[in-house]
Amino acid sequence: MALEILSQMYFASPVGDSPEARRYSRINRFLSVADAVLGLELMLLLLLSSATNTLRDFSFQLGFHNYALALFFYVLMLSLIGKLLSLALDYYSFRLDHEYHLSTQRVGSWAWDQFKGFLVSLVISALLAELLYLGIREFPQTWWLVCWAFFLFLFVVFAQLAPVVLFPIFYHFKPLENDALRERLTVLSTRAGTRVRGVYEWMLSEKSKKANAALTEMTGDELFNDVRV
Repeated sequence: MALEILSQMYFASPVGDSPEARRYSRINRFLSVADAVLGLELMLLLLLSSATNTLRDFSFQLGFHNYALALFFYVLMLSLIGKLLSLALDYYSFRLDHEYHLSTQRVGSWAWDQFKGFLVSLVISALLAELLYLGIREFPQTWWLVCWAFFLFLFVVFAQLAPVVLFPIFYHFKPLENDALRERLTVLSTRAGTRVRGVYEWMLSEKSKKANAALTEMTGDELFNDVRV
């Protein structure tokens, strides 16, 4: 009963939205749940079968029995399997945005973004896995505390690097041409104690027609995206 109520709450759409908007929201939420379920099923399959041992042994062969290399190859293969399982859902989401006229992105650009996203995810996942197992080996009694503290530090670092390192991998940026808006943002940031070295426009509209607005900062560099309503 409780699960049914939670399901109804999650898949319900706000009253007042058009039927098309409600259907689009429901489908997107279903896709999110389906993706999470696929990931959980993959983990359970690996744990309850000998598949994880097979991946482990193959990883050691590929890594010449070097632990760090073997762990990287294990993460690589696990990421590839997960991506292949979710690829159909990702493509359906891409087609759904086009069906509702919410995307201007072509399939080639989408596929390139998927590839870049996979590589970025692989690098981050492999780094975190290597650090986790290093912490377990070096601090067998307090590894959980050491890894928690270090991952918290990495979270702050990634949050700072994302606007200037990760976002430009997927989107274009250009200096904001609206002088009045640039001046207002500069004054606002100065009042907040942030030193501004540049204000940029985040070209989300090159790929999407969805309403969006965001303001982010990296060591004094302000990035402001185009607003579509």
